[in-house]
Amino acid sequence: MGKEEAWKWWLKGWRALEQLEGYFHDAEDLKKDFEEEWKERKKNEGIRLNK
Repeated sequence: MGKEEAWKWWLKGWRALEQLEGYFHDAEDLKKDFEEEWKERKKNEGIRLNK
């Protein structure tokens, strides 16, 4: 394997890692949004049940 070919493979691996990292950040954001919405819904349910 020549240097150029090795470099191409290294770049492919790097890009794949960056993409995965992006997916993890998106997943964290989705989780936070879901938890906030869940808390809001539970609070609203509590208000409805207490009336």
